[in-house]
Formats: sequence, structure tokens, C-alpha cells
Amino acid sequence: MRRKIEDTDQTPDLLHGQEADPFDPTLKTKGHVSTTPTVIEVDWYLNKHLGITAADLGNETMSLQGRIIKFYTTCDGPAIAERPTILFLSLVHGNEVMGLLALLQTARLIMLDKPAEYENQAPCLIFMPFVNIDAYTLNVESLKSGGPACRRTNLRETFDCDDGFSRDNPASCEPRAVGGVDLNRNHPFDWEKPPGFYLNEWENMADCYQECGSTYHGKEPWSEPESRAVRNVVLRYNVTAAISFHSRHNMLQRPLLIHPYTSLRSFRSMPLEDRQRFRDWSRKMNRDGYYVTGTAYEAIEYTAGGSTIDWMYSLGIAAFVIETVPPCGDRQSTDMDRWCVDIDDEKIWKEMLRHGEAGEELAKLASASSSSTSMPSFAPTTTQPTDDWSAWDPSDCYGWDCDTQDRSASIVYVLLALIVTIGLPCILCILLKSLQSEQRANYTSPPEQNDLELEEEDNQQEEQIELGTIT
Repeated sequence: MRRKIEDTDQTPDLLHGQEADPFDPTLKTKGHVSTTPTVIEVDWYLNKHLGITAADLGNETMSLQGRIIKFYTTCDGPAIAERPTILFLSLVHGNEVMGLLALLQTARLIMLDKPAEYENQAPCLIFMPFVNIDAYTLNVESLKSGGPACRRTNLRETFDCDDGFSRDNPASCEPRAVGGVDLNRNHPFDWEKPPGFYLNEWENMADCYQECGSTYHGKEPWSEPESRAVRNVVLRYNVTAAISFHSRHNMLQRPLLIHPYTSLRSFRSMPLEDRQRFRDWSRKMNRDGYYVTGTAYEAIEYTAGGSTIDWMYSLGIAAFVIETVPPCGDRQSTDMDRWCVDIDDEKIWKEMLRHGEAGEELAKLASASSSSTSMPSFAPTTTQPTDDWSAWDPSDCYGWDCDTQDRSASIVYVLLALIVTIGLPCILCILLKSLQSEQRANYTSPPEQNDLELEEEDNQQEEQIELGTIT
């Protein structure tokens, strides 16, 4: 049995007696909690400041290293299995701190704006800020000592990959430490590739199938206690809608609002009413066009099996991923730039506020539709892998990979771009030359007899001048 690790840190003096909201981006930087908040600080904020009840399921929500993965709920009691619930997750990947900050902004906005009768009529809210708590704790401790903070996967030791360096520095960025399991590839929906589908060598044999890959999906679905913790919370409560907050690489990228599927399953294979709801809710969460929206492939030409939101959708949950963008970094950025350590905290909090608004909008949409039927669940069971590819149409295949873009599609786009940029001017040049040749062909010089006639007229004029008839 894993040993339970208790958080022994004392609540920071910054938070004692704090009246102003330390996560309010409209405040000045002084008084803000750091943009790399500790587990203790987040617990104080959600539980004490916002009044959301802290909860856990004991060993059912315990990390690999024995840390309790807390969640925070607005309602509890004997009827929780029936009351509609909206779930918000962050830090599925341990180095994506901006997702945590977006979750905190969502909690702040919803709790500040909720009406008095909210407790009895609205759906329950659950905030699960530290899914990959071990990796996040490792990264934050490394940052405090001036070290790297790039641990994405959980801390599962993979002895076959042990290169010594990764064991000594599991938060390393360059090179990135190997080992661990990507918790967003560890759920039992499309965890395996379709039958007869062979991985393309161009896609590096799909990184999630490599035990030492940065997106390794584990030995089996739900092999990791952290992904099982998410499962246990989802199955305990009547979750009808969810957002999993993540973070992209740098500020040059667009933020994303992704709905199922993240795998190569075609969006057209989804029931029509579900497609309509996902598109409609995406539009309402993206009224200002801030996000790139769609399935994972539509938004970023990217596919991933075993994802959290695909599994939740298989249970009838309207699940989304929001990929935040850190307000820092450039084309030479490394994974360390996800933390924006040299950027003013106030700027970061204001940037994350927009994602909080999207989270609040989802809560409103889910609350308004809580009396209606949920999306149909087509998972055969809730505990066995869902890899039913009987309805799969290979013609809908985008290209299967787990951590890289579909490069074959990119090559097509590059070729098209070359044709447009190089071929089109050449075609225009050929057409222009053809037109000029045609004009030359249609142009005829005056005939020779016309020249003779003009010469005769000149001679006649000279004779008349000599005779004095023309002066």
C-alpha cells in the first residue's frame, strides 16, 4: 500500500487575514498569490476563501507517491449520485501550470457570480486542481531551487528507460527526462489503434506506444492511480459536463477549445444531436473568436487515443479541453517557458481570466440544460476498455499518432503552398506571353502598295509646288 503523504506546510502569512481576493486579476500585483501556487495555497483559496468543500475518496484518490488528490465540491450528501455535476480538471500534465490558473479563475468567477438560490437549484460543481500532483510538486520544488520544471508525465519509474540522467533529474527539460505515463492517454477509450491499422514510420511509431516516449499511454488503461482518481470521481458523481484545462507551449500559438474526438474517430460518426450540442456550446464559449475550436484534428491536426474527454464523452458527458496559452515565449521557447517565470504576475492572471470566463459559460450552459437528457452513452461498460471499431470507416482516418501532428497532411499543405507561390506566377507569365504573341499575330503592318501610293502623293505635291499651285 502506498504511504499517505500529508501536507505539513503552514498556510503562508500572505493568506492569513486576507480580505481582498489574492487571485483577482483586477488587483495590483502586490497581494497576489504567486502564479506557481502551492497545494496549500490553492487549498486555502478554494476551501477557506471561496467556501468550496474539500473532499477526497481516501485510497481511491491517492497518487503514485501517496499524496491525496483532493477535489472541491459545492454540494455533497446522499443524493449526489442524482444531482447533475460539472467537473473542472487541471494539471493532468504536471508542467502545465497555466491550466491550474485558468481553473482558479473559473472557480472565482462562478462562486462570486452565483445567486443565493444556487445551492439548491444549480448543478454541483467539482474542481480537481491537482490531478498529477506528484509531478507538479516536483516541478515547483525544482523551480524554487533554480532548477528545471518540465515533468509532464506522472512519476512512474520505467526501468527499461532508465538513463541515469532522468533518475537524477526527473524534472529535466533539455534533454527531457524519460519515463512516466501520460495521464491524458491512460483512459479506456480508443486506447488501442484500430485493427489492421499500422503505425507510419513518419510518425515516429506513435510516441504513446513507446515505453520511454513522452506521451507513453501506460501498460493498460487506468494503470495509473491518478487517472483512476479521475475515474472514481466521475463515477461517484453524476457528471454531465466537464472541462480539462491544459497549456500550450508559448504565446505565439492560439488557445484551443477542443471537444471530442481527440482520437482519429470521425466527428461524423457522432450522433447528430451530440454534434449540434458541441458546436453550439463551442460557439457560445467562443463568442469573441478567441479560441480555435473543433475536434483535436480540426483544431490542431493532432490525434490522441485514451484521452480524458473522449472517455467521459463515452459516458454521455459534454466534455471539453481548453488549451491555454502562456503570455510569454517565442519560437525559441523551451518547456520552461510554460511557467512564465519572468513575466509580471498581474499580466498572467489577466490572461487566464479569459479562460475562466469560458469555464463560467460552460457552467451556465450545463445548468440551463440540466433538466434535459444527457448525451447518449455508448460505452459497453464503465470499467473495460472501449475499443469498438466496428463502425470505423478507414476513409475517415486522419492519421494515427499520439504526440505529433499528422505530417502527411502537413506535406500536402506544403506542396499546395509551393504550387501556389511558385506555380501560379509561372502560369500567369505563360498566359501573358501567350496573349502578347496573339496580339503580335493579329497585328499587320501596312501593305507595300500603301507605301507606293504615299510616295506618288508626295511626288504630286512637289510638282504642284513647282507649278505654284500650292504655296
